[in-house]
Amino acid sequence: MKDLKNYAPENPEFVLPEELSFPNVLFVGAKNMDEVRKHLSGKFITESVTSGKTDRKLDAYEKATIRANYAELLEDVQPQLERALSVIEEEMKSQVSEAKERLQAVRTQIRDFVYEVKRGIKEVNLPPDTIKIPVKGFYLFYAWIGNEFRLVRAEKIPAWDKEKLFSNLETNKEAFLDVLGIDIETGEVKPIKEAKDEPTAKKAGAKK
Repeated sequence: MKDLKNYAPENPEFVLPEELSFPNVLFVGAKNMDEVRKHLSGKFITESVTSGKTDRKLDAYEKATIRANYAELLEDVQPQLERALSVIEEEMKSQVSEAKERLQAVRTQIRDFVYEVKRGIKEVNLPPDTIKIPVKGFYLFYAWIGNEFRLVRAEKIPAWDKEKLFSNLETNKEAFLDVLGIDIETGEVKPIKEAKDEPTAKKAGAKK
């Protein structure tokens, strides 16, 4: 079987709430994370994220590989174990329990593989260069991926945090408008008021 533990697609697609109107990519044209930090340091209030998880959709290669893995288990490994179990039950009763456990482990692995492909989602670690921006009732997690500063996770801010973060939420709402020309309330892209070379943003769902 092929091990996908260290595999990562070149252009990953992340699972985000459907109702989001936030841009998938901020600071289009940025060359690296240092440029992104420079843009953020001007008006945004952010927080560096050093650990955590986000959900990524399986790509076609992952789905095909997982299908091949569970097909191999289903067609080769499981029948072999079932035949071996039958012999062991007849010859050595003392080994029956161990063989059943091995068989059950394989069945569980098959079920897990099938479920993973059907669900089409994989939980992955947040990239090391992840920034959390509180705005409009959400924590937005942006990270440097594929030479873009992309939205990789979004979660609603708990009610008990909203009052504490009110000032930050308002500041970041203004920053989206001033720096990126995005009205967070309406999702509209407006002319940027300030510098000529300010970065732009790709809206959620927009084609590259």
